[in-house]
Amino acid sequence: MHKVLNAKSFWTFVCFVAFLFFTTSLITKMWWLNIFTMVLGLAFKYYGDSICFPERAKQHKEREERVQTYLEKRQELNSSYVRSKRNRK
Repeated sequence: MHKVLNAKSFWTFVCFVAFLFFTTSLITKMWWLNIFTMVLGLAFKYYGDSICFPERAKQHKEREERVQTYLEKRQELNSSYVRSKRNRK
Protein backbone atom coordinates (compact mmCIF):
# COMPACT_ATOMS: atom_id res chain seq x y z
CA MET A 1 0.00 0.00 0.00
CA HIS A 2 2.84 2.40 0.82
CA LYS A 3 4.31 1.79 -2.63
CA VAL A 4 1.00 2.65 -4.28
CA LEU A 5 0.68 5.94 -2.38
CA ASN A 6 4.15 6.96 -3.53
CA ALA A 7 3.41 6.38 -7.22
CA LYS A 8 2.85 9.28 -9.60
CA SER A 9 0.24 7.31 -11.50
CA PHE A 10 -1.92 6.91 -8.37
CA TRP A 11 -1.92 10.64 -7.64
CA THR A 12 -2.55 11.45 -11.29
CA PHE A 13 -5.55 9.13 -11.13
CA VAL A 14 -6.74 10.92 -7.96
CA CYS A 15 -6.56 14.25 -9.81
CA PHE A 16 -8.55 12.90 -12.75
CA VAL A 17 -11.19 11.46 -10.42
CA ALA A 18 -11.47 14.82 -8.64
CA PHE A 19 -11.85 16.54 -12.00
CA LEU A 20 -14.47 13.99 -13.00
CA PHE A 21 -16.47 14.67 -9.82
CA PHE A 22 -16.20 18.40 -10.44
CA THR A 23 -17.36 18.28 -14.05
CA THR A 24 -20.13 15.85 -13.14
CA SER A 25 -21.36 18.20 -10.42
CA LEU A 26 -21.36 21.11 -12.89
CA ILE A 27 -23.24 19.21 -15.58
CA THR A 28 -25.80 17.55 -13.31
CA LYS A 29 -26.01 20.45 -10.81
CA MET A 30 -25.54 17.99 -7.96
CA TRP A 31 -23.43 20.36 -5.88
CA TRP A 32 -22.91 17.89 -3.02
CA LEU A 33 -20.46 16.01 -5.29
CA ASN A 34 -18.02 18.87 -4.73
CA ILE A 35 -17.45 17.50 -1.23
CA PHE A 36 -15.61 14.58 -2.82
CA THR A 37 -13.76 16.98 -5.10
CA MET A 38 -12.54 18.96 -2.10
CA VAL A 39 -11.49 15.87 -0.17
CA LEU A 40 -9.54 14.48 -3.12
CA GLY A 41 -8.01 17.88 -3.85
CA LEU A 42 -6.83 18.31 -0.28
CA ALA A 43 -5.46 14.77 -0.21
CA PHE A 44 -3.49 15.55 -3.36
CA LYS A 45 -2.27 18.86 -1.98
CA TYR A 46 -0.93 17.43 1.26
CA TYR A 47 0.27 13.99 0.13
CA GLY A 48 0.59 13.83 -3.64
CA ASP A 49 1.91 17.22 -4.66
CA SER A 50 5.51 16.52 -3.60
CA ILE A 51 5.39 13.13 -5.34
CA CYS A 52 4.09 14.45 -8.66
CA PHE A 53 6.12 17.67 -8.62
CA PRO A 54 9.41 17.05 -6.74
CA GLU A 55 11.09 20.15 -8.19
CA ARG A 56 8.33 22.36 -6.81
CA ALA A 57 8.65 20.68 -3.41
CA LYS A 58 12.39 21.38 -3.46
CA GLN A 59 11.79 25.05 -4.32
CA HIS A 60 9.17 25.30 -1.58
CA LYS A 61 11.58 23.87 0.99
CA GLU A 62 14.35 26.28 -0.06
CA ARG A 63 11.92 29.19 0.13
CA GLU A 64 10.85 28.17 3.63
CA GLU A 65 14.49 27.99 4.74
CA ARG A 66 15.18 31.47 3.36
CA VAL A 67 12.12 32.89 5.10
CA GLN A 68 13.15 31.21 8.36
CA THR A 69 16.66 32.69 8.21
CA TYR A 70 15.18 36.10 7.42
CA LEU A 71 12.83 35.84 10.39
CA GLU A 72 15.68 34.81 12.68
CA LYS A 73 17.78 37.80 11.54
CA ARG A 74 14.79 40.06 11.98
CA GLN A 75 14.17 38.74 15.49
CA GLU A 76 17.82 39.31 16.36
CA LEU A 77 17.66 42.89 15.11
CA ASN A 78 14.46 43.54 17.03
CA SER A 79 15.84 42.11 20.26
CA SER A 80 19.06 44.15 19.96
CA TYR A 81 16.96 47.27 19.31
CA VAL A 82 14.86 46.61 22.40
CA ARG A 83 17.98 45.97 24.51
CA SER A 84 19.62 49.22 23.35
CA LYS A 85 16.43 51.13 23.98
CA ARG A 86 16.22 49.76 27.54
CA ASN A 87 19.84 50.70 28.20
CA ARG A 88 19.22 54.32 27.17
CA LYS A 89 16.60 54.86 29.87
